[in-house]
Parts: sequence; structure tokens; C-alpha cells
Amino acid sequence: MIRLIGEERARRVMALRQRGLAGTLPELCTWDWLERRELPFESQTVALGGRRERGGAVLDFVVGGLAADGLYVWRVQGEYWHAGPEVERKDQAQAERIKGMRIGGIPVVGVVDLWETDIYHRYPAVYWWAERGESLREARIR
Repeated sequence: MIRLIGEERARRVMALRQRGLAGTLPELCTWDWLERRELPFESQTVALGGRRERGGAVLDFVVGGLAADGLYVWRVQGEYWHAGPEVERKDQAQAERIKGMRIGGIPVVGVVDLWETDIYHRYPAVYWWAERGESLREARIR
């Protein structure tokens, strides 16, 4: 873990695990970022029927306090599970459905994908872009 994210971040992730939080390493890195920035968020929010329905989702992070007109959904994406044209099409379709939702009466105004390798190797830029409602990868393409 230290080789991937450095000693300081590894200590913070271990502290989250000691508090009883479960999640993948990139999810816990993101949790740490949101807490340290004191941003309001919810984790593992069921949407569109969750895992029980085709096309459903469990949203990694629903983040408030960043956009005046609504919420951002941050999806932590691993290269192994989210690579390839078919999966990318499904992920894009899901993002469009999520953008049309309301959570607690507040509209979702953006869906941001945070990629595992960016969380490890492009820190903190991956989160700076996410706070602006953009995926680091999309921002780098422009």
C-alpha cells in the first residue's frame, strides 16, 4: 500500500479501516480526501434499484457542497472492471441516468469518474478536477 499511495496516505487509510470502514483502497483514499476537505457526502447510496435491478447502481460517493445547483456523484472506477468498449457504453448510459436523478430532493448535476490508477499516481490532481465536476482523464484529453 505504501508503494502505491505513500506513507502518509497509507496511515490515514489504515486509520479509516480501524474505525470500521470497509472499502477498496481507492474508495478509502477518496473517503479520506472528502473528510479532510470537510465536504458533505454519502457513501454507497442505492440508486435506480441498486444491484437488484438491471441498470441499477450503488453510488460510491454522493458529494454536496461543490456545485451551487446540485450534487456530484463520484464513481471510483477500477481499470480491470471498467475497461473495454461494451463496459464503457454501459457506464456512460448509467451516468446519463444518474444525472437525471434527484437524491433527497436535490438534483445530480454531474457524474465524475475517478480512476484507480489516477487516485494512486495523479494525487491530488484527480480530486481537484473532481471537485470541479470533471474526470481527470476527460480534462487531460481536452
